[in-house]
Amino acid sequence: MQEQISKLESKYPFGSKKSRAFTFTGIDLKQNTDNSIEMSQSQYVRNINSICIKPERRAQEAEPVTESERHLLRGLIGSLQYAAVHTRPDLTSSLSQLQSQINNATVTTLIMANKTLHLAKKHHDVTIKIQPINIQDLRFLAFSDASFASKVKPESYAGMIIMATDKAISQNKTCAVSPLSWGTKKIQRVVTSTLSAEATALSTTLDQLTWIRVYWAWLNNPKIPWQKPETVKTLPEAVTVPTLKAEDKDLAITDCKSLYDLTTRTAVPSCQEFRTQLVARSIKDILSENRHNNGGPQNSSGPGRGYDAMSQRHLCFWLHFSVDPKK
Repeated sequence: MQEQISKLESKYPFGSKKSRAFTFTGIDLKQNTDNSIEMSQSQYVRNINSICIKPERRAQEAEPVTESERHLLRGLIGSLQYAAVHTRPDLTSSLSQLQSQINNATVTTLIMANKTLHLAKKHHDVTIKIQPINIQDLRFLAFSDASFASKVKPESYAGMIIMATDKAISQNKTCAVSPLSWGTKKIQRVVTSTLSAEATALSTTLDQLTWIRVYWAWLNNPKIPWQKPETVKTLPEAVTVPTLKAEDKDLAITDCKSLYDLTTRTAVPSCQEFRTQLVARSIKDILSENRHNNGGPQNSSGPGRGYDAMSQRHLCFWLHFSVDPKK
């Protein structure tokens, strides 16, 4: 290891060196004896200041914010976003909704931002744990979910989380997982049904999964033609569904049964939404990459509930439980 570090220093000189446990750009990193790596931002989150709202101002919930209040709101959201991107996937849903309200923010938005900060501090000890997994056994696991619009909340949101895990998970065995990428975004086009929202969320998630697969292949072999990912033959095998004889491939998980049916059946789809049919066709094309037979996303319920929090902020307590390495 020291020899490799010396080679790195000869090409990219740097000042101080730390190992095993240190803080880097506000992220506390610790490598355990089993070579797993824990990341947290406990101290960083606790140092974030809330927005001061006087009692008389708090009573004016529907009033638009002043420019000074908007400036404070942007600062708080930015501070929380830094934590959400690196170690706090449980905050992404709330922050996505807050970010969409900045230009039309009201006093209620300020109150929501403070509540999000309170939640972040309440669970300041949330830790992301990167597990040691044999390179030959590594598989990617992608969850997607969507929150469809309502009369109260006209926007629809898509959430996703992608993790590294062991290939044995496709055999319904308990395996260690390492969260790699996550996020929540407002769906930028009008979706007319839950199925349409779920299809858009899964399509976006698979795009991210494809990028991660290409990047992983490049890490293993920098000489691959990453500029043309369709020609790369060393990508981890693509998504499949569990069968009587489970195959060792990456998995995509959705809790939408109608989307599962639409993307796995070989018959002509009966969906009346033509745009959704096109998205489903795109999903099937992605699923067929580096495959020997047709497949689709796995349908989940129950245990997958924790990942609903990526699109529904009131369920984030499930995500706290899911990512806590002590549980």
